[in-house]
Amino acid sequence: MSPSRYALVSVSNKDGIVDFCSQLTKHGFGILSTGGTAKILQDSGISVTKVSEFTKHPEIFDGRVKTLHPKVHGAILYDRDNDFHNNQRQELKIDSIDMVVVNLYDFDSNVTQREDPNLSIEQAIEYIDIGGPTLLRASAKNFKHCLPVCDSSDYPSIIAALDDGSFESMDFRTHFASKVFLKTSRYDQMIGSYLADHSSQQIELRYGENPHQKATFSPNEDYSWQKIQGKALSYNNYLDLDAAFRLIKEFKNKKACAIIKHTNPCGLGVADQKERCTPIEIFKRALWADPVSAFGSIIACNFQVDLELADHLTKSLFVECLIATDFSPEALASFSKKKNLRIIKADFNQSLPKSESRSLAI
Repeated sequence: MSPSRYALVSVSNKDGIVDFCSQLTKHGFGILSTGGTAKILQDSGISVTKVSEFTKHPEIFDGRVKTLHPKVHGAILYDRDNDFHNNQRQELKIDSIDMVVVNLYDFDSNVTQREDPNLSIEQAIEYIDIGGPTLLRASAKNFKHCLPVCDSSDYPSIIAALDDGSFESMDFRTHFASKVFLKTSRYDQMIGSYLADHSSQQIELRYGENPHQKATFSPNEDYSWQKIQGKALSYNNYLDLDAAFRLIKEFKNKKACAIIKHTNPCGLGVADQKERCTPIEIFKRALWADPVSAFGSIIACNFQVDLELADHLTKSLFVECLIATDFSPEALASFSKKKNLRIIKADFNQSLPKSESRSLAI
C-alpha cells in the first residue's frame, strides 16, 4: 500500500540526508528518490520508492529526464483545497508529494571557481541542474501544501516543526518558499553570467569601472545600437549610454536631448512636436542647465542630428559619445573630423536593449 504522502528527495550534497529521511519516515512520509540518493538511503536501510516506479516510466537520455513527468509535478502542484483538482488527481491515480528535498548540482565549484582552461562549454553545461530547480520552484509555488527544502542546514528545524506541530504554519512555509526562489534566481544568474563570458558575441573592454578591473559587454539579439564611428566604447561609456537611452525613451511624443555625466543627467532639453525648434535649440536648452558638467559627457537625441548641431559640438564642446535617432550625411562628415568621438545610431522607439555589461575586480 502506498504512503498517504511522499517526500521527494534528490540531493547532490548528501550531508545529513540519511538521518533526515529516517526521521521523515517516522512522521509518515514515504521516500521517493532517484539515482545516487536512492542508493545511499537504501543501503542505510530506508525504504525508498524510485521515481521510475512512481511514474511507471524509465529514466531517459542518460538520466537527463527523471522527474520531469506529469505524475511527479501533478503530485506537487495540485491544490489540495480544490475539489476539481482532487477529483482529477484520483481519476489519474496521482499520489501526493508533500515535500521536495533538493539541492542543486554545484555549478559554482565545478565550473565557475574551477577556472579550468580545458573545460569546454559542452562539459560545463552538464553541471547545469534542470530537474532540481524545476522541482523546487513547483513546490515553492504550492508551498501551502508542499514544503520546498533546498538547504541541508534546515533539516533539524523541519523535524522540530513536525515534532511540535508548527509544520503547517504559513509563516514557516513562506520562509522556505522565499529561500527557494532566491536560491534558484542566483543559480540562474551564475549560469547566465558564465555563458555570457564564454559567448562568441562577448566584447572585451579595455578596463572596467576602475582601471584595475576587467570588463566585458555581451549583447544579444535585441541589441540594435549601431556604432558609426569612433574609438572603442568603455565600460563607463556603456553605463552612461544606457542611462541616456532610458531617459530619452521617457519622451515618446516630444523631441528631447539629454546630457549625461557618470550616469546622472546634467541637462535635459525638451520640445513639443508642434514647436519649430531646431536640433541645436533643443541641445542648448539641455546645455543651459549645467554647461560645466557637459564637458566629457554623453549626449542623447531622439531626433536626427543635422550639420548645424554637429559643427557646434565638434568646435565648442568635448563630448565622449553621441547617440541619436539618425545623422544627416553632412553631420557625419563634420563628425569625421573628430576621429575619437563615438557616434551611435539607435531607435528610441524600440525596447531597451537586453544586454549585459560586467566589471570584475581582480
